[in-house]
Amino acid sequence: TAVLSSIVKDAAGYALGPDYAWSFTTAMPPTPVKNLRSGQTYTSIQAAINDALTGDTILINSGTFMENVVVNRALNLTGVDTGSGLPLVNGSLGNAGGTGVTLRISADGVHVQGLNLTGADSGIKITTSGNTIVNNVLVGDTSGIWIDSASNNLVMDNKIENKMIGVLLTSASYNNFTHNTIQNNPMFGIRLVDAGHNTFLNNTLKNNGYLSGTDIGSLSLHGASNNNNVTGNTVLNGGYSPTDSSIVNTLSVGIGMDGANNIIANNSLQNIAFAGIKATNSNNTIVLNTVSNCDEGLAFNGLYNSNVSYNTVQNCQIGVWSAYSTGNNICLNAFTGNAASTSISRGDGRWNSSASLTYLYNGHQYTGYPGNYWSDYTGSDINGDGVGDTPYQVGTDSNNAACFDRDPLVSQPGAYTVITRLPPELNCTYGGSNWDEANSIGRTVDGGYIMAGQTMAGSDTNAYMVKVTASGTLQWSKSIGGAYTDQGYGALQTGDGGYIVVGYTASYGNGNGDVYLVK
Repeated sequence: TAVLSSIVKDAAGYALGPDYAWSFTTAMPPTPVKNLRSGQTYTSIQAAINDALTGDTILINSGTFMENVVVNRALNLTGVDTGSGLPLVNGSLGNAGGTGVTLRISADGVHVQGLNLTGADSGIKITTSGNTIVNNVLVGDTSGIWIDSASNNLVMDNKIENKMIGVLLTSASYNNFTHNTIQNNPMFGIRLVDAGHNTFLNNTLKNNGYLSGTDIGSLSLHGASNNNNVTGNTVLNGGYSPTDSSIVNTLSVGIGMDGANNIIANNSLQNIAFAGIKATNSNNTIVLNTVSNCDEGLAFNGLYNSNVSYNTVQNCQIGVWSAYSTGNNICLNAFTGNAASTSISRGDGRWNSSASLTYLYNGHQYTGYPGNYWSDYTGSDINGDGVGDTPYQVGTDSNNAACFDRDPLVSQPGAYTVITRLPPELNCTYGGSNWDEANSIGRTVDGGYIMAGQTMAGSDTNAYMVKVTASGTLQWSKSIGGAYTDQGYGALQTGDGGYIVVGYTASYGNGNGDVYLVK
C-alpha cells in the first residue's frame, strides 16, 4: 500500500490549507505455479517439477508459459482456470527443426489435467507407462498425443484438433482412449502403427483425414496393429475439410485396419468420403456398427476368417465391396437404401451364416443359415421362416461367375431372435494345472465374455478374472490377491473400458474375511 500527501504552503512556507492524502493498494499478480505439498511458488512449470518430490501435486494457474516441459518423476500436474481460461503451455521455442515436444512424459505414473498445449511438433509425448491424460486441450502442429513404445496409459476427455495427426501410437500396447473429441486433423484422427491390444471407447472423431493421399483416414490401424478394440465411437465427416467444402479426400476411410484379431463394434460412422469401414487380414470381428452416407459402406480386400454381423449399412453408393476375401461369416447385416448396385463382390465369399442357427421369427422357431437383409431384394417367403425362397445375387467372383446370398432375410435383422449365437456352442477350458473355478460370467461391449472366480496360488486361492472373445479365445487372465484366501464372485466391464471384480478376501482388510473390490 502506498500513501501520497499534498500540503499547500505560502511563500514563507506556512500551510494555507489542509493536508491532502491519497492511499492505494497495488495487487501483485499471483505466482502462477505452486507445489501443493510444500507451498513453494514458481514462475515456470519446469522449475516446479525440478524441485518436486515423487507424488507431489503442482497447480498451474491461468496464464501463458513459453516452455518445453519434461516430467521425469511421478507427479500430478493440474491446470487451474483462475478466470482467463486453461493455462496455455506453448512449446514453440524448443521446436527448432520440428522435433520439439511441448510436454514430454519420461516417468511412470504421471497425471496431467486441465492444460492447453500447443506450439511444438507434439503436444504430449509419452514413452512410459501408467500415466493419465485427462481434460486437456491440444491444438495445432503435427501430433496431439504421441505414445511411443509405452503401455497402460489412460487418455480421457481431451479435445485434440487442428493437428496433422490427432493421436499417434507407435509400437504401443494396452493403452485406453475414452470420451475424447478428436477433430479437424488433416491426415488422421487416430493412427496406430504396429500397435496392439489398445482400446478406443466412446470417442468422437469429426472432419479428420481430408488431406489428399491414399493412406488417410479418421481412425487407422496400420501394419501389425493387432488385437485392438474399437467400440462405441462416433466418426463423422471423414475426408471433408471443416472449413472449405471444396476440399475432399475421396480416398479417406472412417475406420481402416490392416491387422488381425481386431474388434470393431457398435460404432457409428456417417458421411465418410470413401469407405466407412475398410478391413483386411484375418480373424477380425466387425459387429453392431451403423454406417451411413458413405461411398462404400463396408470394404474388404483380402479379409478372411472374420465375423461380420449385425451391422447396418444405409444410404451409401455401394453397401459392401469385397475383393479376394474368403472364409468370412457375413450374416444378419442390413443393407438398406444403398444406390444402384447394393453391393459388389469379387473373390470367393460366404454371404450367409457359416453355422446353423436356431432363431425366432414372428413367434415361431426355425433353424437354418440366415444371410443378410437387402432392401432391394424382391423374392418371396412362402413358408414364413423369414428367409427368401430365392437367392440374392451379391456380385461376381474372381472368375466373373455370379455369387449369392443364398438365404437372404426378408425383414430387418431386428425381427430375428437368434437362440444359438455365433458360434453355436463353446467348449473351452481356462486355467493352469491346479484348481481353477468360475463363479460368474457376463457379456462385454465387444461381444466377448468376462468371468470371475478363483485360482490356486500356493496353498490358498486368488481371485481370478478371465476375458475371452465371442468365440471363446482367451484374451487375458489375471490372478489377484495376497497370502491367504481370496475369491472373485462377479465381474463387470466399466464405462471407461476397464473391469471391476467383487469377491471375498482374507489377505486384506479388518480380518475374519472382508468384501473385496478391485478395479
